[in-house]
Amino acid sequence: MNRFRFLPSLLLLFWLLPASKILADGNSIRDGVRMPAVAGSFYPANPDTLRRWVGEFLRTAAATPIRDGIVGVVAPHAGYPYSGWVAGETYRQLQGKKYDAVIIIAPSHYRYFYGASVFNGVGYATPLGVARVDTALARLVATGQKNVGFSDLGHRWDSASPEHSIEVQLPFLQTVLPGVPVVPVVMGSQDFPTVDRLMRAVVGAVRAARKRVLLVASSDLSHYHRTDTAARLDSSVIAAFSRFDYHLMGMRLFGKQWEACGGGPVMAVMMAAEQLGGTVACPLRYMNSSQVAAGASRPDRVVGYMSGVIVAGAGADSPQFLLPSLTEAERAGLLRVAKAMVEASVNGATPPAYRPLTAGLAAEYPAFVTLTKRKALRGCIGYVIPDGSLLATVQRVAPMAALKDSRFQPVSPAELPELEYEVTVLSRFQRVLDTAQIQPGRDGVYLRVGTTTGIFLPQVATEQGWDRTTLLHQLGQKAGLDAEAFRREDAELYRFEAVKIE
Repeated sequence: MNRFRFLPSLLLLFWLLPASKILADGNSIRDGVRMPAVAGSFYPANPDTLRRWVGEFLRTAAATPIRDGIVGVVAPHAGYPYSGWVAGETYRQLQGKKYDAVIIIAPSHYRYFYGASVFNGVGYATPLGVARVDTALARLVATGQKNVGFSDLGHRWDSASPEHSIEVQLPFLQTVLPGVPVVPVVMGSQDFPTVDRLMRAVVGAVRAARKRVLLVASSDLSHYHRTDTAARLDSSVIAAFSRFDYHLMGMRLFGKQWEACGGGPVMAVMMAAEQLGGTVACPLRYMNSSQVAAGASRPDRVVGYMSGVIVAGAGADSPQFLLPSLTEAERAGLLRVAKAMVEASVNGATPPAYRPLTAGLAAEYPAFVTLTKRKALRGCIGYVIPDGSLLATVQRVAPMAALKDSRFQPVSPAELPELEYEVTVLSRFQRVLDTAQIQPGRDGVYLRVGTTTGIFLPQVATEQGWDRTTLLHQLGQKAGLDAEAFRREDAELYRFEAVKIE
């Protein structure tokens, strides 16, 4: 812990340094250059002091350097006395790397607006100088998608709204990637449509520019909880990151079960990085504010910080479609649980408890339970994200498959002897931009348009004899939309793989 306290002798000096004085409305952007809003408050305003701080954060980073292939990174954006060590872990990985530009995606903390705002200027200033904007790349990002465009929203600031989420990344970037231009992007709204459109704008821009571009997501994690609560919330976000499961992350963040003020930027970077070749997400370090001198007095009110990188070309180590390795006993156990839950719910009885909870059944995966009667579908319901352990998920969805599938009448007690059971365990969902990636029979498909969704498990295409086009047409119709719904500009199409147990 001692190395987290190397700054006490500098803290007093730091807090006595004058903050930026560009406070009048309309004066925070001068000649196309955005002036620093939080120099002297979030980080030192004195250039020499700032260089020493950043250098020490980088020097004390402990993670093993990753040689090549970093496509995206995640770094916190709190004041340096709180999160500088965690940010240093991220930026240490970039030392010696070569990039043509950096796209930084960050949240708006003070002003809500819908969509994403691309800075339409020539630079972002810090005490270390002006970080030049790659205006050509910025133009490509800003013109690629609806609700992603040039704006000063989230960039222009005043004394009531000194936005910091882009700015605090820049001294690190100016140190480890000197002279590399940036494209600052602020997300005013964080939801699936905004994330998806921004992802497509970034991917299209990078491909069109044919440049080596690093993607940076600026985000802290949970805010103002006790240390134990923060650790529980933050570990869930980090686990989803490490599994490359941006769909689960979005469902939980936007559903308010998890917290990350820049969760949308993290998702956008994960999704864009994947489309640009990223295969593995590597968490580097986690800390909360009570673990450093500046926040040690408030373990009851902490903020969580993580660092991470997304790497391309890791091949077999990729968790692209990670699925559980279930033993035959565990597979049989899931079928028994599904059967017992259906029979108990149909008969109005109390289902038996299932023990023991093995490692495979304790893993968290989404799952569906399918019921057939004389080879005909009788009910099928499941979750597209985990709801606790795999065992708990099957326990919850099995009764719904029997009683809540709106396509059928509830199963009656007389039908129980004729039912056959199938449990399907799903991988993470992967966003698909090119439908040629979808292989019927191997892949399940999931479509979301706004709040409307539809899903087919992998086995459906095989059972129905559908080719890719028919599968996608049927998917739109199942969602209550037209057959070409998957082609809509606001459509989000995903693929997944599965383990079928019968």
